[in-house]
This record gives sequence, structure tokens and C-alpha cells, in this order.
Amino acid sequence: MARSRLALGAILIVIAAGAIYLGTKSESTPAPTPTATSPSPTITPTTTSTVPMNDTDAVNQLLSSYHDSVRTKSLDNLMSLFTDDAVLITANQMRFSGKTQISGYFSYVFNQFGGEIKMQIMDSSVTLEVSKATARVRIMTEKEIGSEFFELIKVRSMWKISSLTLFEF
Repeated sequence: MARSRLALGAILIVIAAGAIYLGTKSESTPAPTPTATSPSPTITPTTTSTVPMNDTDAVNQLLSSYHDSVRTKSLDNLMSLFTDDAVLITANQMRFSGKTQISGYFSYVFNQFGGEIKMQIMDSSVTLEVSKATARVRIMTEKEIGSEFFELIKVRSMWKISSLTLFEF
């Protein structure tokens, strides 16, 4: 039962971030490049507008990366998304502190599954407050439905997961 809950929690997390990312993904079209219509001794400069990623997009990208990493069982990529002192609380109230313990948890969960982990994001919401954010994500696996609660912080202009709590329904 504990293995099932651990696996569900991991799957729920991955599904949620993917849904958030896919639901908020935006595209921008670069500005057209000016061209000369007649020969000229001067060169017309070419400019491309660069739009920096806003915090909402950055948070959604982080959540998507989280879920993609869980789906594909990419432990190194997954751990790069957490702060060094992050906390993970599982659906059965197990608490893991720091990247080493969290990595051990996900390694165990990943070893319980053969192949890619299948999950789907049901819905999600993100709240931003300057350098902190929270995200709630509902996910569904092949067997269960659950939710994830993320606490995120901005570290040197990059968003990281500082706390993750997994819930079952």
C-alpha cells in the first residue's frame, strides 16, 4: 500500500506540471527583418525582438519540466528543479528534507515502474507573489487521482521548488 501511494504521488506531480505547462504555453512571433529595396552603400541593421520570459511562464515551465522529468524518470533533471534544502511530504505523510533524501525517494518510486510513468494533468492553478509562488495541480494516473501542492521560490532569477506536498483523493 505504501509503495502504491509513493508511486501515485510521484505520478500525480508529473501530470500536474505538464498540464500547467501545456495550458499556459505561449508563442511569440519575431519582428520582421527590415530589407533594403534598392542598392545602398549602407547596411540596414537587422533586429529581432527578444521577449524575456515572465514569471508566470517561468513557473509554468518549471512545473512542466518537473512532470516531464517524473514521466521519463530523469532523476538528474528532476533534482535540478529543487532547492538544496527543499522538503517533500508524501501522501502517507513521509517527510524528506534536502536533495539527497528527495532523490532517494524518487529513485525508489522510479524503480517501482517499468517504462515511462503515465499521468495526466487534470487542472492547475498558480499564484505569484514577487519572488514566491504556489501551485496546486490535480493529476490522474492509470489507477488513481491525486494532487500536488508546490511552494516555489526565485533563486538568482530562476524558479525552484522549495516544498512539494503530495495528496491522494
